[in-house]
Amino acid sequence: MRLSTASNRGVTASSGRAEEGFALDMDEYYLSLGRFVDRFSDAEDRIFIAVSVLSRMTFETCQALLSGMRMKQGVSNIRRVHEARGKPTPPRLDEVLAHATAITTFRDHLLHSGARNYGFAIESSNRLRAHTNRSLKEVPVSPELLDRITADLDTIVAALDIFTLQQSFPDVDFAKESANQNHAVYLASLAPWRCKPGELDPKAQSSHPTTRPQKRPRQASPK
Repeated sequence: MRLSTASNRGVTASSGRAEEGFALDMDEYYLSLGRFVDRFSDAEDRIFIAVSVLSRMTFETCQALLSGMRMKQGVSNIRRVHEARGKPTPPRLDEVLAHATAITTFRDHLLHSGARNYGFAIESSNRLRAHTNRSLKEVPVSPELLDRITADLDTIVAALDIFTLQQSFPDVDFAKESANQNHAVYLASLAPWRCKPGELDPKAQSSHPTTRPQKRPRQASPK
């Protein structure tokens, strides 16, 4: 069992339990965090490929010019190319890019601010660095939330794969190609979002856990 120390940054290890009934298994949190970070890197790779195909640059040229491009810049580049060509961003792609941006904001906050385990809740906060209440950003974190975000990243990866294929093969209707693997990717790209934007925005909520949840009543021991 891992529990937070008095540090304002990071979930650190110590022995023992929090107040009985509120202890959290941090191993589960770390596993979910690792899956989330790993899948985010996959999505960032897909953004790079999408920009390369959409811009019609050779892949080598993209590697030379855009090797440092991260998620938010890639999202912006895709929108700007559509705008420059006088075409609206396709509605589903626009939704995917917006959700990818929201996840990136959450990811940046979590990785730069760390997380604290209060025994009954985990929170990511920049409280240590915030110089005013207006700059304070806090968001609750849990293994369940991280797993839902990872599932949304699965959808984003599938959607970007389909977008890239559509750019390369504009005459193929992947919605009707039910006999091949790309149709399964197409269906995965349409999965509903598991996370709402408000769950991902540290500025949309203040989650500092001041109220402890009610303890669960103990079951009577068999006599």
